[in-house]
This record gives sequence, C-alpha cells and structure tokens, in this order.
Amino acid sequence: MLRKFPNNFFWGSATSAHQVEGGNVKNDWYQFEKAGFVKNGEVSGVACDHYNLYKNDFSTAKSLNQNCQRISIEWSRIEPALGEFDVNEIQHYRDVLLELKKLGMTSFVTLHHFTNPIWFSDLGGWVNNESSEYFEEFVYKIILELGSLIDFWITVNEPTLYLGHSYIKGDRPPRKRNIILAYKATQNYIKAHKKAYTAIHKSFPEAKVGIANNFIKYGIPYIPYIPILNPVLNTFSYFWNFYFLDKINKYQDFIGVNYYTSTRFMQVDLGKRKKADGDEEEISKKLNRGFKIYPEGIYYILMRVWRKYRKPIYVTENGLPDCKDKIRQYYIASHLDYIHQAMVKGADVRGYIHWALLDNFEWNHGFGPRFGLCEVDYETLERKPRESAKYYSEICRTGVLKNGYKFRTIR
Repeated sequence: MLRKFPNNFFWGSATSAHQVEGGNVKNDWYQFEKAGFVKNGEVSGVACDHYNLYKNDFSTAKSLNQNCQRISIEWSRIEPALGEFDVNEIQHYRDVLLELKKLGMTSFVTLHHFTNPIWFSDLGGWVNNESSEYFEEFVYKIILELGSLIDFWITVNEPTLYLGHSYIKGDRPPRKRNIILAYKATQNYIKAHKKAYTAIHKSFPEAKVGIANNFIKYGIPYIPYIPILNPVLNTFSYFWNFYFLDKINKYQDFIGVNYYTSTRFMQVDLGKRKKADGDEEEISKKLNRGFKIYPEGIYYILMRVWRKYRKPIYVTENGLPDCKDKIRQYYIASHLDYIHQAMVKGADVRGYIHWALLDNFEWNHGFGPRFGLCEVDYETLERKPRESAKYYSEICRTGVLKNGYKFRTIR
C-alpha cells in the first residue's frame, strides 16, 4: 500500500547546538560535564564540530532530498555575560541561516534547547523571578539581528522533560529535586514562552511560533500498570503531554510534536495495547536507551493534539538510537505510516523532522546512543550517510511511503 504525502510537506532532520557544535563552554551543561555527571565521564568537547562544518552538513541534508532543517541557537554564545552580546557569534548564526536560505531549505529554529548561560544559572536559573525577562531580552536580540532569516520559531524544546529532569528527577542541571522549585520554574518557563511569542509577533506579525513538546504514549514512566491507578496515570499523562500546551494555548501558531516511545503503562480510555500485524511485535523491543518502539502511539497522539487544539502540527523529533542501523528504516516507515493515517482522519500534519541528522552528544548518555541518519566518526569527524538515510531520502524525494511492512490500519 502506498502512502502519498502532500507536495508541500516538510521533510527534514534536526540538531541542537550543544549536541553537535562543540566548544560550548559558557553554559551550565559544560559545568555539568566537567563535574563528571555524564555517563563514562564523557564531555561534549568538539562534539561533531558542526560549528565549523555546518555547510557540509546542510549540503548532505540537501543531497538527501530534505527541504528543511531544525537547528537551535546557543544562548550562551550570543549572550556570554548578562547584557553583553557577542557580535561574532551573531554573525556566525547569521551565516548558518543564510546557508539554509542559499540551499532553499526552510528553517525551524529553537531558541532554548536545554542549555542556559552560566551567568543565568548563577542567578538562579528558571526559579529566578526575573528569568523570563532575561530570556525575553535574548529573544529581542535574535529578532533584531536574525529574525528576518527565521522561518519557524520554536521558543522552547520539551518543557516537561527539561523541567522534570532538572527539578524533579534531578539528573540534569541544576540537579534539584524539589517539587516547589519545579512548579516555580515551570511557571517562569511558561511566562518566558509567552513573552517570546509576543515579542516575535510584534516585529513579525505573520511569524509562525510554537514549542516542541515531548509526548509519551501511554501514561507515565516509573509507575507499573495497576487498574486502580488509571486515574493517577491519566493525571500524570495530562501533565506530561498537555499541561504546558494548555497554559500557552493562545500563544502558539502550531504544535511541535516530539514522539519517540511508549511506556508499558496504559491509559484507561484506550485500554490495553492490541498486538499489531507484521514485524512490530518482534522489533518492538528494548534498545540501548531502554525504550520500546510503538509506532501506533504517534497516531493517537496526533489525533488527540489535533482534536484538542485545532492548530497545524509538525513532527519536530522522531527517531531512535540504532548504532547498527538495523531497525531505523522500519522505525521511519512505521511512524510515517501512522502519521499518514492520522492525516487521512483529518489531523493537519504538515511536516516530519527526523532526530537526528548526525550522531551527537546525547546529554547524560554521552556519545553512546547513535541517533543519526549520518554516522559520525568522533575521531576523524567524518560523516557517512547510513542506509536508512538513503531510504528516508527517497521518501523525501517522492513524498511517497512504499513500505515493505504490514501495519495495522486504524479503524
């Protein structure tokens, strides 16, 4: 069965500054790494040296028939000290965006992708009552210097995941485990998005501004499936998937959906998982980050998001750590199949951005997980498109999914 996507559909891949650029030494993650909190004591170092090799990387993406790229701007490069802006770094990101324009590629630009300037962290980070004002000033500078080159604005990436790891689980900067601080940081993060949205639209009324939100299907990690807990699971699921979006509902022009995985925990409204046809049951197994593949989950997420918000949707991250590239083609095909089914049912999905273009520094996990369409040799920095990249390239070129797998059709 063929799945035909619209001619104006966006096809791309994603990176984030700290994970690929290298040399980011003025943010809180640099401090976190130097303190030894990353697996095996790894530090990002030069990462993929995308800072210097971005032209090569974008050219590769273009050769793979991608028409858009999701990137991020490193706040600590632009504003290394409070109120001090680095003109050379501004010019660097101007060159980056101009290169995408030159290649005819649409830009999805993230302004906050997990990292904070050290000065910002020293002032209390997101629990500081003035944190949203600090972020707003950074955003104003981006608007002034780079705004005309940005096509889609993503103010913040995965707010629930970011805040949960930082202020509840405590395994990422600033390593706090305090529910009161988590709540305060969340409210300030919401304010930051709203202020950024307002500032961007003040200068560019037709701008497209949203966030990229991490969704999990079903339920919430760490709680076993017990029927009596379903109301609890649904509550956690709401806060994970929809709380932030509800709070900013009038301040978003589109919804960015990041979807990777399900959990083994079920929501009461959908019941227990049905076994899919074909290869899914065999392939849906734990990988080296411990999550399970459940492509059907993206259908339910997209339909729920569409019915709830009625705004255009872009899948802004979707991928898996597959160092041997054995499962990635299946992963791409199966998720695109269910994305297409959601579109047929009315969901206004307008693009698919795979995570990631390159293997990269995967936060707490260091360089172990391999998410890239392109393999990176971290010794030589050589890039090599994987077979899955070529498979995805043909889908990008034709806009047609010719899957060799048998998937369950949602009725």
